[in-house]
Amino acid sequence: MKTNLNQGVSPEEALAFRQVRKLKGFYIHFSRYLVVVFLLTILNLLRTPDKLWVIWVALGWGIGVLAHGLGVFGKFPFFNAEWERKQVEKRLGRSL
Repeated sequence: MKTNLNQGVSPEEALAFRQVRKLKGFYIHFSRYLVVVFLLTILNLLRTPDKLWVIWVALGWGIGVLAHGLGVFGKFPFFNAEWERKQVEKRLGRSL
């Protein structure tokens, strides 16, 4: 059963919880990427060492991991915490 950790917290605390969840999600994504690409590399080298198809998997998925990391660490200015706050304020019609 999932509990709501944001009950009874300030907007700033709720934002911090969301950011920590996003960071955790990125670390899980990145860890899975490393493990799967490592295992696929072993498989590729054992089965078809003359064709390194694993590079395409690593590159394709790596672009996704990079985009995820840029979003989490605030390198996409239009998807950072400030952007989220402004969008919420716009929808509520008031400041937080």
